[in-house]
Amino acid sequence: MSQFDNLYLCPRCEHTDLLHAEGMICDKCGFKHCFVAKHISSSDRRYWVDIELNGDAWRKEKRVATMVKQHLPKDKNITKSFEKLVSQMFATLSTNKDQIDSYFPEFTRDYKRTTGKRNKGWKSSKPNLRQGRAATRGLLFEGAFNRILSEHDQFQPVFTPAIMLEDATLWEELKSNGEDLSEDHLEQAYDETELIYFEPDGWFLYEGQKIPIEFKTYGEGGLVRKNFLKGFSQSRRYASLSDTYHGKNPNHYSALIICCPEERKFACVMLDERIEKILGS
Repeated sequence: MSQFDNLYLCPRCEHTDLLHAEGMICDKCGFKHCFVAKHISSSDRRYWVDIELNGDAWRKEKRVATMVKQHLPKDKNITKSFEKLVSQMFATLSTNKDQIDSYFPEFTRDYKRTTGKRNKGWKSSKPNLRQGRAATRGLLFEGAFNRILSEHDQFQPVFTPAIMLEDATLWEELKSNGEDLSEDHLEQAYDETELIYFEPDGWFLYEGQKIPIEFKTYGEGGLVRKNFLKGFSQSRRYASLSDTYHGKNPNHYSALIICCPEERKFACVMLDERIEKILGS
């Protein structure tokens, strides 16, 4: 048995400690929905830390902007605001080499051991997912993404998957009546087939709107049109769901960040229904 097999991880403060019988509550910050910790391979983690330490400064991948320039939201200010936030994040990686190791997490979550259930909307690694450096890359850079932006007033992290009813009309009725919409209550009161689980990588906050962010990492040679289109499609899945869930995304925006650590390139885009012209082609 590994020394890491009996630890929990708090998604809010990232505290790890020994599992205890009185529930998955963080001893440090009191968060009530911690999960069993899964240690990230030290050798794979070291590989990506070295990529950052020895890599050139991050620079923008221009092909994404070229693809979408005729299909962006009418509100240019929201696009500029999101691009500024993302550029600041990658600039932080480029200019703070001495802090790189602290940006990358050492643990991720083990959903199956936490709940005894199948993975529903969580982005933790599963037995049938690719292992090794490719899988570790996503875990580490998403972790860095969250750590760097966690104190920014335009970003809100996601600690657990969102859960809502598949019946949107009933969901709106429950919200209007002030019903209990907590995860525990919904899972007890409704069959699993009646529920939807979804988990964006974060929320972009802009003038009262709460927009889901999808964060994608690719290996060397992965910044190609096919993957860009796949990223657009994945991002759009959360647009309507998010507005139904919290009612703060009336324009059905979705945001996408992509990067390739080995090529030192990144791109970001704010999307709305206009992007469907590309996805439908």
